Amino acid sequence: MVACDSQFRLPSMARLRRSRFTAEVNRVFPSNPRMIAILALTFSLAVPAANAQKMYWPDVSTGKIQRANLDGSDVEDVVTGLNAPFGVALDVPGGKVYWPVATSSGKIQRANLDGSNVEDLVTELIVPFGIALDVPGGKMYWPIVAVSAKLQSGKIQRANLDGSNVEDLVTGLGDPYDVALDLAGGKMYWVAGSTGKIQRADLNGSNVEDLLTGLGVPIGIALDVPGGKMYWTSGGVFGIHRANLDGSGVVEDLVEGLLRPMDVALDLGGGKMYWPDTNTDKIQRADLDGTNVEDLVTGVTGLAGITLDLSTPPENIPTVSEWGLVAMMLLVLVAGTVIFARQLPGIRGVKTRWGEMLDAEADLMASQPPGPTMHSGMK
Repeated sequence: MVACDSQFRLPSMARLRRSRFTAEVNRVFPSNPRMIAILALTFSLAVPAANAQKMYWPDVSTGKIQRANLDGSDVEDVVTGLNAPFGVALDVPGGKVYWPVATSSGKIQRANLDGSNVEDLVTELIVPFGIALDVPGGKMYWPIVAVSAKLQSGKIQRANLDGSNVEDLVTGLGDPYDVALDLAGGKMYWVAGSTGKIQRADLNGSNVEDLLTGLGVPIGIALDVPGGKMYWTSGGVFGIHRANLDGSGVVEDLVEGLLRPMDVALDLGGGKMYWPDTNTDKIQRADLDGTNVEDLVTGVTGLAGITLDLSTPPENIPTVSEWGLVAMMLLVLVAGTVIFARQLPGIRGVKTRWGEMLDAEADLMASQPPGPTMHSGMK
């Protein structure tokens, strides 16, 4: 048998194809920095959109409405230059934030969620505290407290969301500090601070009921309608409590030892409750049973309410991430079509030279002497 030099190798057909074809492709489709930049921008649009859930609160001492992520990060001013904002409510579909001005010549105001376009909706109110919205019904509700010589007792009022058609719903109350709505059940609930009660009535003010009495000084209230519970904060025994919506059963003390929790808001899906403590200048949260208390935001003076934006983008509207993917696919399609059209003569040249390379390789293989596979040794 003929020995073969160990340094001699016939060219591999696969290697020959790969090296020559790669050179041709690189020649026909050179790198395009502008195209790379456009693709990079498009991929950046395809990054998943951040969660939009936020908490909002009024700062009565600095005259601001502020917000942050639910974990307390990214605190930002929404509206500034206000006079005693006390309470806050959101109309997320309408893109609005509402708050009362708690002075003897108070008002209800609103602005866009970015803080622009501040409007006076209702004026000449006597110390409105807190606010709740019935967005589907086009109504807003607020309590009036009797802390001014102009008014001997508190009341619950409502108006249209644009401030028209103001109505007195319930009068003769003992300083109602906050109000919450059960729209499905057709009820409104409020805390009466000076009489130590939680009361409720129909949304038109009829059928007033005492649900709980002897509560010290209840301040803020929130409802878990699906779970059949109401939560409230207390300045008398300084804590957060809950009971059944009809007031029956045992009152549960969930978080104790707080200094002055002014309000409470519920994230039922996340299993959390949030509250501002005006004496410690903190916003805190805990599980709905009161465990796992966390400090979220600190050093905020004048905390006077809290509400949550738990909305997510509608399923039928593309998110930022989805728009980015659409743009990326369109860009790749258009860019590919343009490049293909511009380089068609070159592509045809690649095809012609590719055939020539295969023919040359076949001739090379045919010129080799017949025999078994070459190797570097002898048997």
